Order: sequence, then structure tokens, then C-alpha cells
Amino acid sequence: MAEGDANVTTARLPADTASVGESRHLVRRSCAGIRRDVVETAELLPSELVTNAIVHGGSPVALTITRSPIMLRISVADSGPGDPLLSGTSAEVERGRGLAIVQDLSHSWGVAQQSGGKAVWFALTLFEP
Repeated sequence: MAEGDANVTTARLPADTASVGESRHLVRRSCAGIRRDVVETAELLPSELVTNAIVHGGSPVALTITRSPIMLRISVADSGPGDPLLSGTSAEVERGRGLAIVQDLSHSWGVAQQSGGKAVWFALTLFEP
């Protein structure tokens, strides 16, 4: 994405469960004019990532929302150790499915190592294929 083509929103959120709701609010605001189904997915997936970062990373998180004309990319960074693991947890289990949900509902996703931690990101296309 060329820098001039993208709108970027960043926020630092505390390691607190209230940050999950705040991440949804920030995403909703950044998604004005996007199809409702994409917005609903865009709100859900960072909730999963922020929850994981707080529970497993135990640190404040950095939320970055990058919107271009064709794609929405959201990244959640924390300073916790280790890589997130995609588990094969069944749908009947209440916990441990966050990354599986991200994988299933996003166009693409991944983990980027950063100094002092990692960022888990996903991308959604903004047009019908």
C-alpha cells in the first residue's frame, strides 16, 4: 500500500478487559462507509486479538488500523513473550479459538516479530470478489 493511499489509525490500549470494547469502537469509527458484513467481521477479529494479547501477553497493546481503497488491515501488538499458536480446538470448547476465528474470517493473517514483542495482524478485502 502506498502511504498516500492509506488511512492509518493507531491507539495504545491498557492491559485491561475494557480495551476489548475500545478496540471495537475504534474499528467501527475507522470503517465508516464500508459494507456492514465487513464492519461486523472487522469489529469481531480485533476483539479476539486484543483479548489474546491481554490474557497471554499481559501488557498494553498497540492497535493499528490501516484502511486503503481495497483492503482493511488491523494489527494488535504486545510485548508478551512467545508466538501465538493456532490450536485445533473444537467448536464446543469456549476458549482457545481466537486465532482459528481470525484465520477463518480474514482474507489473510500472520504474526510479525518486533523488538520487544510481536504483532498479530489480519486483512479483509473491502470489495466483493
